Amino acid sequence: MLEVRDLSFAYRGGSPVLDGVGFTVPDGEVCAVLGNNGAGKSTLIKCMDRILRPGSGSVSIDGRDIFALSRREAARLAAYVPQTPPSGELTVFDAVLLGRRPYIGWDAAAGDKAAAMEAMELLGLSGLALRRLDELSGGERQKAAIARALAQEPRLLLLDEPTSSLDPRAQHDTMSLVREITRGRGVCTVCVLHDLNLAARYCSRFVFLSGSRVFAEGGREAMNAENIEEVYGMHVHLDEYMGVPVVVPFPEIHMR
Repeated sequence: MLEVRDLSFAYRGGSPVLDGVGFTVPDGEVCAVLGNNGAGKSTLIKCMDRILRPGSGSVSIDGRDIFALSRREAARLAAYVPQTPPSGELTVFDAVLLGRRPYIGWDAAAGDKAAAMEAMELLGLSGLALRRLDELSGGERQKAAIARALAQEPRLLLLDEPTSSLDPRAQHDTMSLVREITRGRGVCTVCVLHDLNLAARYCSRFVFLSGSRVFAEGGREAMNAENIEEVYGMHVHLDEYMGVPVVVPFPEIHMR
């Protein structure tokens, strides 16, 4: 269980980006963080991974406050995938193996290497194991970053726009895999998304950010036309086609 309570953050000299943000995510559920550009979505998950230090509030995983743990302990609980996937001269295998750092002593054990190989196989990267990151496409690097996070075996998976560099098929494959792993391993996943249809299809929890606060949060009931229209300032219809939820935007219709 993930619990975020009264989380607030402001960049130096600026107004609050997050102001008293709070929500929960049960085990085995994927939570989409939604909102316009500048709403604080990326800042939120950076605070949750201790990349940024919030001014107040707590982030608890299974009752353990992540800010009270050592870096090593925290890295065993939470794994973060940034918007921009890393590049460089590391091979894909070595980059994914870095996800085992919280567990490695003097050297990587056979179990660490097996975890890295399993994560690469899940993302379809086995054939690229010896390729350098800077030889890959943006989408392939993004998959490598996700594989590294999975190799970390976290209780909390934090994904910042994980589909932004992927083609349409790969977007659906990746989100389907994220949902499958979240359910199968019983972890909590928090995922920043801009695509409302991907969110509606693959996520079961939703947090809408607006004006530095949580506008709405919850399960399927929170993903409704009223909340979307208020947060995005855009008229939408929610429908279902062959059992798949569909968000149809009508930006040309002026909101009152």
